Amino acid sequence: MSITKTLSSLSKSGQGRPISDTEMLRWANTTAQKGKPGVKTIRSFKDPSITTGLFFLNVLEGIKPGIVDPSLVYNVSEHGDYEERRQNGVFTLILGSTLYTLMLRAFFHSEIGNLNCEKDECTNFPRARRYR
Repeated sequence: MSITKTLSSLSKSGQGRPISDTEMLRWANTTAQKGKPGVKTIRSFKDPSITTGLFFLNVLEGIKPGIVDPSLVYNVSEHGDYEERRQNGVFTLILGSTLYTLMLRAFFHSEIGNLNCEKDECTNFPRARRYR
């Protein structure tokens, strides 16, 4: 499934229309507020404050509270030290990958628990016919 299809399926209309930037921004701002109440919202994906990485760290914290270790985050402005902003970006990517892995693990764990297997044939395992 492509990212476009995934985003379309998540659209509020539920009719498969592409999700709009406005809907994505609304979700991101709401989720960031859950992660850190009072955090500055962004107006677009070109907002200069994104360069600090702090907004996305707040989004990740809103998705899974406790995933961000504050001692590893640089509190830097959009005009602050490039290396500190880069380190926040790297931290964001690492945490995003970790969260994605945890979600996939939970998904496949639930799928494996629902397998219907007889004589080494599993009928409801995604993209697999044999399970050993």
